[in-house]
Amino acid sequence: MDEEDSQHSYSDSNSVNKKPSGKIPEASCDEDEDDENSRYRLHKLNLIRNFENFDNKSEYYLDTDEFNWEQHVYSVMQKYDPNVAEAMNEQSEYAFSMTKKLYGTDEVDTSPFRLAIQMYLMYIHGIRDDAFPYAIVNKVLHYVHKVFIKRIMCEPNNITNQDFIQLTKLTPEERCHVCILVMETKKRVELIYLTRAMSQFVNL
Repeated sequence: MDEEDSQHSYSDSNSVNKKPSGKIPEASCDEDEDDENSRYRLHKLNLIRNFENFDNKSEYYLDTDEFNWEQHVYSVMQKYDPNVAEAMNEQSEYAFSMTKKLYGTDEVDTSPFRLAIQMYLMYIHGIRDDAFPYAIVNKVLHYVHKVFIKRIMCEPNNITNQDFIQLTKLTPEERCHVCILVMETKKRVELIYLTRAMSQFVNL
């Protein structure tokens, strides 16, 4: 794993599988609530300007068995607007499945590459699938790939032409496809957290 990803390394089984043990002291609960309220106020005032890495040492991962796109997000959206839910799901599924089976000029199965992009970006946002072999990410995605897709998703305002040029192996069309994959993954991540919060609020 590259130095940039050390905070959320897939190879560190202790950090990936780490789950706090025992009960949280009442004082900690109050501190957590104050921290959440503070973060909410920052969001409300639009004062959060920079992306903050998910801290795998102090925060829980959201397991896809607990809440995911197929079984939960789509179901929640269906309750409010079936047409929009269907359109968004079709758009997302098409983005993740479309392929010319080419990587540059080489004819290959690109499904591992496309899936690695999605799983890597979800992972660094605190969403983990225990059934996915994360060790494959470093085998499929080069460092320049990870830097590019993370920047596209988290800091799109900082993207430069040089970032595109560095993806020398990919054609311009494939670079655009990568951007589409990132966009759809970002949409899924945001909707997973949004609909989960909505479900929790409704069920209070």
